[in-house]
Amino acid sequence: MMTEGLADWSLMKLQFQQFSMELLHQGEISFTACGFMAIDGTLLKSIISTTITYMIILLQYLQTGKLTMNEKEVGHTS
Repeated sequence: MMTEGLADWSLMKLQFQQFSMELLHQGEISFTACGFMAIDGTLLKSIISTTITYMIILLQYLQTGKLTMNEKEVGHTS
């Protein structure tokens, strides 16, 4: 029983080492969106920066809208 466990472990370790060597010699692994563009850190950075930019613009419009509403309310009470 004990030797079976060790044999399984040795086989698994050998397979893992072979797989690791294949990955090392294969080169760079890249993911693409149907071959149109690479999906990598550059894309993620671009998505995050665009989202933050749009959020800032939206917040500015919301603040401007609140200021004009407050000005209208003040104008009506005078």
